[in-house]
Amino acid sequence: TQDDFHFMKSISHNRLFVVFNKSDIATKARIHHFEKAGQYKYIYISARTGEGVDALKNLIVHSVISDETNFESDILLNSRQQEHLHIALAKLSIGINIIGNEEGSEIAAIEIRDVAYHLGSIIGLEIGDDILDLVFSQFCIGK
Repeated sequence: TQDDFHFMKSISHNRLFVVFNKSDIATKARIHHFEKAGQYKYIYISARTGEGVDALKNLIVHSVISDETNFESDILLNSRQQEHLHIALAKLSIGINIIGNEEGSEIAAIEIRDVAYHLGSIIGLEIGDDILDLVFSQFCIGK
């Protein structure tokens, strides 16, 4: 989309690589259209055939061990992840305040439970009620 192109242009070229999936069915014209967006590292893969996956792994490893990448300043989140992070931070702050004001550990546990849910959502981990119930059953709430 146009937003994707603007976003790509807003960050440093040496810290971005673009991964195209379905290279086994993509047309050359479509690939060329994206390459015009900027001077980035492009990797074409096919999850179906495995083509390009080794090149992607090598690029990731090189990016991590090279001096080019500064993970402290370049963390990329999409809008859904940003929203979950903001909610998680707000819930964490509320939980800390509740504990600090001794307003009730039961209420704080609800807030912290929401933090776990939203952080899990950022990385694509669906934390169901059964898992949260198991984790929070280990806490001695209300004493």
